[in-house]
Amino acid sequence: MNNKMNTDSLHVLLIESQPRFADTVQKILTTNSDRLFAVEWLDALQPGIERLHQGEIDVTLLDLSLVDSQGLETVASIRAQVPDMPIVVAGDLDDETIAVEVIRQGAQDYLCKEKNEPSFLIRTLQCAIARKQADRRFKKQPQAALPHHTERLKISQEINQAILTAQSPEETANIALGHLRHLISFHRASITLFDFEADQTTVLAADNIDDDNRLRPGKCMPLDAPQITTMRQGQHYVVHDLLTVPVLSDIDELLLAEGVRSTAHIPLISQNKLIGSLNLGDTTANTFSEERLRVAREVADQIAIAVQQAQLLMTSQRRAQESEIMASISKTLNETLDLNRVLQLIADSARQIIPQAKGTVIHLLDEDSQVLQPVTVTEMGRLYVDQSGMGMGIGKGVAGTVVKEGNLINVGDTLNDPRYLRSHQASHRSLLVVPIQSQMDIVGTITVQSSIPHAFSSADERALSTLGTQAALALQNARLFDAERQARYVAETLQAANQALTQSLDLDNVLGTLLEYIAHLVPYDSAHVMLVEENDTVTIRASRVQGYGASDINRVRSMVFSKKHATLHPIFSDRQSVLIPDTREFPGWILQEESEYVRSWLGVPLLIGNEVIGLYAMNMAEVGFFTPTHQRMAEMLAAQAAIAVQNALLYQAEREQLRRLQESQTQLIQAEKMGALGQLVASIAHEVNNPIQAMTGCLTLTTEALDSGQSREKVDLYLGIIKSELDRVASIVRNLRDFYQPGQDEMHPVDIYDILESMLMLTGKQLQQSDILVQRQWAKSLPNVLANSSYLKQVFLNLILNAIDAMPDGGTLYIKTGMDEVLLRNDTVLSPAVYVEISDTGMGMPPEITSRLFEPFFSTKDHGSGLGLSVSYGIIEAHRGEITVSSQVGVGTTFTILLPATLS
Repeated sequence: MNNKMNTDSLHVLLIESQPRFADTVQKILTTNSDRLFAVEWLDALQPGIERLHQGEIDVTLLDLSLVDSQGLETVASIRAQVPDMPIVVAGDLDDETIAVEVIRQGAQDYLCKEKNEPSFLIRTLQCAIARKQADRRFKKQPQAALPHHTERLKISQEINQAILTAQSPEETANIALGHLRHLISFHRASITLFDFEADQTTVLAADNIDDDNRLRPGKCMPLDAPQITTMRQGQHYVVHDLLTVPVLSDIDELLLAEGVRSTAHIPLISQNKLIGSLNLGDTTANTFSEERLRVAREVADQIAIAVQQAQLLMTSQRRAQESEIMASISKTLNETLDLNRVLQLIADSARQIIPQAKGTVIHLLDEDSQVLQPVTVTEMGRLYVDQSGMGMGIGKGVAGTVVKEGNLINVGDTLNDPRYLRSHQASHRSLLVVPIQSQMDIVGTITVQSSIPHAFSSADERALSTLGTQAALALQNARLFDAERQARYVAETLQAANQALTQSLDLDNVLGTLLEYIAHLVPYDSAHVMLVEENDTVTIRASRVQGYGASDINRVRSMVFSKKHATLHPIFSDRQSVLIPDTREFPGWILQEESEYVRSWLGVPLLIGNEVIGLYAMNMAEVGFFTPTHQRMAEMLAAQAAIAVQNALLYQAEREQLRRLQESQTQLIQAEKMGALGQLVASIAHEVNNPIQAMTGCLTLTTEALDSGQSREKVDLYLGIIKSELDRVASIVRNLRDFYQPGQDEMHPVDIYDILESMLMLTGKQLQQSDILVQRQWAKSLPNVLANSSYLKQVFLNLILNAIDAMPDGGTLYIKTGMDEVLLRNDTVLSPAVYVEISDTGMGMPPEITSRLFEPFFSTKDHGSGLGLSVSYGIIEAHRGEITVSSQVGVGTTFTILLPATLS
């Protein structure tokens, strides 16, 4: 039941019948106060009175419902036995009538058990002791002074009662000053509190002070050394006449200037510690007598206890409020993983737990640059976004020093702190900066600002440090989430870029796609893709503009660069990307004066194996914009971009080679046509000559008929023959023209019989002269084939002429058509096809000859080029068809052509 007694403690005797309340009181007094309390608990009145007779008890906390005593008689019993003992009664009811009656019986105060708020209980006990001490002094006064002292005692009790209900130190101090004027006379009074760490005093309350006076509440001034030294010894410091003092303190100089002649500074001492002073001033010299000072000292003792208890109450309330706010902040921070939202919540929370803060800044440490960047800046609750140029290195400024040293910094006055980096816009006089520390790593700082010097207390330091700890966890979670989201975005972007880059082999499309997807990973004002040309120079092949520098694009794109240029050399020699924070500080900058908008530059090589085929470069008008993070992001796209660009370049080269090959093939086909025509010249000339002779004869006969007056029927007959022969000549010329003119690439449905007939007509005279009979074995109806008619004519003419050459002594040319099937490229089933067989009854060829017939420049003729059948093979293959040969020596040769049929 008994706590060990300590001579420095306040000794409390608890006479209480309820163990539960007794346990609560003991916990409150031993754990919730800066003042040491020693508590003894007894559950009956008689043992309590016996203990009181033993002495060393400072105050009794008394229950009115004991087993051996009930009601007000309990108070009377103790008063009768131990009349000088301060008594506080603890009752079950919150009844003002009972409280008044208890005090009449001689108790110093009454409290309700249900209202067992720690600081209120502690303050009540201390005030009870102070009032009892005042009663003892009162009883020692002479009888003549009793009326005056009775009035003073009444006022003193009123002061005690009033300050017991006060909710703040300021309210307590103002109540005390208001009642003090009824006890002693003075012109001006104030109550100040001392902060020895900051070496300053703060005015808590003032009486008869103008609002513009430097001694008004809330004002701070330096501590006065002589006064402090005296008051620390528990003595008052009195100046009876300020005019006679050679050196005055700052406060006394102010008072003298306002007409004050005498001053008294009464120490406020609580728990053996000087916490402040009660300051009195009067316009008359030598006005503060010992009696006045004694009364002021009594009130000062009450004020000291009450102020400290009010501070304890406020601290307790603040901690409870902070706990609620922190719980709410923690809940809110845990409900979001959006980094910007978390930062704004931290800034708002800082101003919520520290109301006197007028601005908040959150700095985060950039891992790449090791510079603290302001990511959230608020002033009076408003958010400021543009804070460019406000970054600071580690060890620079207050926030940088906090990161370097790992401890909070409370700057009482920025005017006197060299660590504070001044800004022409800043009007801050005090700062409190705490680290945002995650495990062992400091990731940033939280700064609260005020325009008032020494605005932040140790309680503020504790609260902001707690927020810093919570902020670190929230930021870590948000950063992890942001990093995961960023990684997912990068992966999705790279996948989308890979798909987009592989969808086209057109170089311009590939380069445009590359620049588009680079912008998804790294912001830029403008960007270029530069490729190595055949002459080993570097040119810009594609550009994209999103910001500054649009007017410079055409000028820059026309430039030609060397791989050995200072800017490009590291890319081509070391095969590594290059980051230039400020192009104006980089010697040999590649563009020199050509572009005023490129201040930050990033170039990434396009590597195929160990060969750099080009690079892509990003430009920004902002100095130092690109960071190593941007560099890593840009490099992620380089490998797949290089493959896509290389494929596009190969495709472009292959397409150019194919174009040249097609041109050569067209020229070769045309040459073969001319060669074939050369073989037909003589027969065609004879073919044209016959109708000319017929027309000449008919013209002669027509002239004679007209001269001799023959009948009209004769003339019409001759003219009809002439017209028929002219049509014959026109047909021969038309076939020659159609065959000779270069073929177009277009393919369209054609009738195979039309092509065969035209070629037989073209070679008809030569067949007749070679004594070769043509046998047509044609199917009655065939579908069209999708073909280039000019090219097919070339094939059939070449085969007919070869057949003529194979039958020098005459023979038979068989041409057979019909339906068959052919396996087209990339197909797995046979498709309908038209076949054409061209057979001769010539000499035939052995297998070693037929196996090489379609090889270029292979020929069995003395006058042949060896290209006719090779070209024919290429034409049929281009038509997705087949051409084959079979031959037997002494029997003849057959060429078979299969062409896909168009059935629709």
